[in-house]
Amino acid sequence: MKLFGLLLLLIAAVSCGCHAADGLRKRVIRLQQLRRMLNAITIHLRYTLPTVQDLLKLLSEDPDYTALPFLYQAAADPSDFPAAWQKAISESHGLSHEEVTLLHRLGHTLGTTDLEGQLSALALCDQQLAALQQKAAAHADSHGTLYRTMGVLTGLFLVILLF
Repeated sequence: MKLFGLLLLLIAAVSCGCHAADGLRKRVIRLQQLRRMLNAITIHLRYTLPTVQDLLKLLSEDPDYTALPFLYQAAADPSDFPAAWQKAISESHGLSHEEVTLLHRLGHTLGTTDLEGQLSALALCDQQLAALQQKAAAHADSHGTLYRTMGVLTGLFLVILLF
């Protein structure tokens, strides 16, 4: 029975390390999805020039963006885009401070300037997200391995300590 408990303790520690490493990987994936969303907005604006409400509806119906719940929240209130966008971004969990700041800035630009101004803002936001993505990927590579290793070592330490 004691060995079973020690095994569970080891598994729990390894799981904690893997969970922490997975959180870093998920941030990189979320940044990729945000960049794909910006690319889709750019394409829609450049070729179909929809209203901001129609654009939000198109994006929220796309299954590629299910991991970005703020799109659904913002599309739910089509009457006041800037307020709905700001509220949805602020209430969205899992976004870092930098991501929230970039998306807030984007929300102030979409639908308020001419087409070239919006495309320029989207390009700038994409560049900033690309830099964040590159930094997050490097952090995930270096610290992900560390977290997994620390989980294993912590589990082994506790097993040895309690055995």
